[in-house]
Amino acid sequence: MKSIKIRNLRSIKNSGNITLNAINVLLGQNNSGKSTFLRLFPLLKQSIEARTRGPILWFGDYVDFGDFNTAVSKGEKEMSFQFEFEIPDNHNQRRFYPGRMINLHENTTFNLTLMMKSSGENKTYVSQLILTFFDQKTEISFDANGKTINFLVNNEDFTDMFKNMEAILRNGIVPYLAVPLKERHSLKNEYDILDEIIKFLKQRLRANTKINTIESIIANSGIGSNKTVYNKILKEATKYSKTWENKVKTWNTENVDFIKYKNLIIALNYQGLLTIIDEYLVTSIRNFHYIKPLRATAERFHRRQDLAVSEVDAQGSNLAMFIDNLTLRKREEFQEWVKEAFGFYPSIKTVERHVSLRLIDAKTNNDFNIADRGFGFSQILPIITQLWSIIDESKRFRQRYNVPIILAIEQPELHLHPALQAKLIDCFTETIKLARKKIVELKIIIETHSQTIVNYIGHKIADNDFSEKDVSIVLFEFKDNSNDSFVKLSNYNKQGFLENWPIGFFEPK
Repeated sequence: MKSIKIRNLRSIKNSGNITLNAINVLLGQNNSGKSTFLRLFPLLKQSIEARTRGPILWFGDYVDFGDFNTAVSKGEKEMSFQFEFEIPDNHNQRRFYPGRMINLHENTTFNLTLMMKSSGENKTYVSQLILTFFDQKTEISFDANGKTINFLVNNEDFTDMFKNMEAILRNGIVPYLAVPLKERHSLKNEYDILDEIIKFLKQRLRANTKINTIESIIANSGIGSNKTVYNKILKEATKYSKTWENKVKTWNTENVDFIKYKNLIIALNYQGLLTIIDEYLVTSIRNFHYIKPLRATAERFHRRQDLAVSEVDAQGSNLAMFIDNLTLRKREEFQEWVKEAFGFYPSIKTVERHVSLRLIDAKTNNDFNIADRGFGFSQILPIITQLWSIIDESKRFRQRYNVPIILAIEQPELHLHPALQAKLIDCFTETIKLARKKIVELKIIIETHSQTIVNYIGHKIADNDFSEKDVSIVLFEFKDNSNDSFVKLSNYNKQGFLENWPIGFFEPK
């Protein structure tokens, strides 16, 4: 996930494109939109983890946005989420979809916009899907029943070939198109596009050209920029016939025939393209992790349960059980990691059917029940445990796509002394470096009010301990005399000083 843009979600009328770097710091007044932006990540995660009628589950295990009508900005009827991401070419992969293989000729950066509305039943539905990549653009619109009402490829109208096809959610948040079973015998579908391409080629090839040759030409025509697609067609043309080769040589990227053929190929591959994109987004969203602002208070004892706990929950309430579930080797690795970063480490003590979470001071070896330590320890431990866990987990499972891991944390500074806040930032930066060594891309998003955190990141950059290019500062502020927020981006320079920083930002108004 390279960047995200939100329109008309609560107070955020238009966030603009917010690039996601290794560390992303969200700052602003209370109710200015920073928590709304951060909670988009758990909102998407809870949406793919449950079966829903619409693309978004507004109320779930992680966050509560109410419903569409309470989440949409006041006075607005439509909301949109925009995602920018890269999918590698599939030169060495075969992605088969009904009847054919989808070819991505090159690494492709997609920009996907999901426009959403609410029906009369307060059901959220995708009203428009806009997909851009390189110099290509597709737009498809749906009514409240999911029926296709408009489909354009680079402004060429293909609506008749997709008319009455339904938008159906299969796995994630991106709909794919299907003809209703009861109408399949009478409605046009994607194979009409195939017929149209075959007709197009027959008119430009010798009359006796075999259908197998035509199908091979189509199969090797894929997705990419105008230049790449044209060069690929030109290169492959020598395999088929002299007539086709000579015809293609008269084309260029502005030729009417080339544009028509390229648009037909995109329309033909559109179903498979949406499937690939939805698959990629689901994989990405499953790698979102979220830590709530009010984490669980420390308890003296926890009842031991015969449950496998593989992940620390958003409140850290199962922290003791997570550590208790670790193998001896993994627990020792985790303890050593925490001890090196913070000077203490957690341990588990079992008494009959109960476990207690202990903190061991690395210098003195003094052993304390976490309930007897400052409240800040119960707030920071879920964060650092989650950090270790997601990096450790990423080593063990290969994914089809090398998507980033995104950890979103609300108010990590809660109940932490400034010195411990600084250690937490050290932990963030060192974990990001460790992840890179393991070829894992980790992005951390923090919503904070802490001037200490902002200043300390600047010190680390000034000391050449972290790169200014890896940090984004996102400022959420209110427009004058309005409840609408706007977003301003700031950044550090090489000396660790903030640029584009509003004077008096941390001062009382």
